[in-house]
Amino acid sequence: MYPLISVLIPVYEVEEYLDRCVQSVLAQTYENFEIVMVDDGSKDRSAEIASRYAEEHENIHLIRSEHAGVSHARNVLLENAKGEYVFFLDSDDNMNPRTLEVLYNLLKEKNADIVQCEMKKMWKTQVLNTSSYIEVYKNDIVERFCCWQSGLLRCMLSAKLYKKTMFCNVHFPEGKTHEDEATMHRILENAHCVACTSKAFYQYYYNPNSITKRKFSDDRYDILDAMEDRLLLCLERNLDFAADMTRLHMLLLVIELYRRTVNEVGTGAEALIWLNKRSCTLIDGLLTTNYFNSKICTLFTVWKANPMQGELPNFKVISTDCWNKRGDIS
Repeated sequence: MYPLISVLIPVYEVEEYLDRCVQSVLAQTYENFEIVMVDDGSKDRSAEIASRYAEEHENIHLIRSEHAGVSHARNVLLENAKGEYVFFLDSDDNMNPRTLEVLYNLLKEKNADIVQCEMKKMWKTQVLNTSSYIEVYKNDIVERFCCWQSGLLRCMLSAKLYKKTMFCNVHFPEGKTHEDEATMHRILENAHCVACTSKAFYQYYYNPNSITKRKFSDDRYDILDAMEDRLLLCLERNLDFAADMTRLHMLLLVIELYRRTVNEVGTGAEALIWLNKRSCTLIDGLLTTNYFNSKICTLFTVWKANPMQGELPNFKVISTDCWNKRGDIS
């Protein structure tokens, strides 16, 4: 008998997509699964649709909640999951019928704690990759992840099959967004082996009403709290290089948020004061290292004077350059 997998679906006002989502789970070739849904106070027909499935299928469970956000929903889902393994599926997405089977077999084959497949963007024409490859990480998982040197491994909670024990001492930050960024480093810290396949079994749908697609608001700043916790973990584990790269990542996010605040809120926004202070503090720390070339250091100096000036470089490009030459520096 194959072990139970809990497919966890947070639901909030997705009446257009929920049938497709649930049907994709019911079509799985892996037979021993349950579906747990939390309706986060939807005002459309989402709760009605979810309730119908729960009434028709013994292995589908619905929990109703007052609207408290997706992080709260994910915490409730984990608390109610009975499976040895868990898989997060967003309610406007769906997955290939072989997803759970392939990921479980890969997990057992590689003796992994977490396995991930790629995402297929549903609004683009893509062919499922039949000549796939697999990456396995056993050492320096958190350091590689924080420095974006982990290949296929992504930050998203979805498209991964986890041993449920990976969520020991992990709590999604309720009342905040960017719960993926806030927790993935903590989840990976619990893993001894992570395997990724390049096959795109998870089908991601562009929902213009999702949290990340909405008009700029204060919850955009939650990403910085997530990165602060990532930095804290690096410092706790004496991952000094990863800590510096996390500071760099934070700086680029702060500069981007500063510019978006100016452009979408206005030059009088109160957030600009603390964003500027945070950028200056990060820059002062980064300039004490010797990882960055003169062009990047000059850009840091420019930002101290005016965060609106200069290009916004790609974090992965800079981090990769630093990663490749850090042996020579040390």
